[in-house]
Amino acid sequence: MTNTLYTLESPPAVPFYHQPPLPSLPQPPTIVSKVSVCKFLQVDGLRIQQEYEQASSMKFEGSLDEVNYRSRAADLLGHARLDSWSNSITSDILVFRPFPVDYHVSHRFAADVVNALREENPSNVVLHAFFPTPAQDFSRGPFYLLRSLVYGLLWYSKGANFTTKDLDVPAWEPYHLRWMFERMLYSLEFGTTVYIVIHGLGNYAVYNQAETHLVLRLLDKLASLETNLQLRVKVLLTPPFPLMAENIILPEKYVDISANCN
Repeated sequence: MTNTLYTLESPPAVPFYHQPPLPSLPQPPTIVSKVSVCKFLQVDGLRIQQEYEQASSMKFEGSLDEVNYRSRAADLLGHARLDSWSNSITSDILVFRPFPVDYHVSHRFAADVVNALREENPSNVVLHAFFPTPAQDFSRGPFYLLRSLVYGLLWYSKGANFTTKDLDVPAWEPYHLRWMFERMLYSLEFGTTVYIVIHGLGNYAVYNQAETHLVLRLLDKLASLETNLQLRVKVLLTPPFPLMAENIILPEKYVDISANCN
């Protein structure tokens, strides 16, 4: 039998046991800032404001001067159906038929409605979009209307916390944008009324048929919410508007504005 001598210079080897690394715990997604969401949406907020201001400051010449327009607009703003739309406790959608004068009147009128809603109650949530011409604008990118609605609502929302995972998709994925919009709607303070005013959706639809159909379906759904105290959504469309709207929005939601506003 062989005896092995261990000295201080050569201690016995310590057995080595392989221990697999502990599994890492999944980290919760990080809540992102509103600035990050804005970068994701790629929407120029200044441009949205400028389009609204251009509509508000539109001037008229010839037979329809500023004085005549103001008289006409006062009649329209006092229209019983518009009054019911803005003040009722229910969600609603209203579509104004073509005006008996130049359609630019509806451009200015849509801005006047936005002004009136804000002056009536500064806490009102008022979203708007203006498309006065059917010109194609590639600088906006795809699904611009959906992205701009999400952008507008973002600044009113306090509880819809989006995460890095929520932004890990293309900014032009329409159903994800729709999900973001609805999520923010239901995160608003209890009892909120959201007004959405869109002028010239028919112009936008010329080059954006698929998105316009999706937006109309969404707006019609939201404007048909059952009466409740949590949330009301009110949508106003001023002409021109797309023909496809007649297959989506109920006939009783259209208002033909007569020359004397009776």
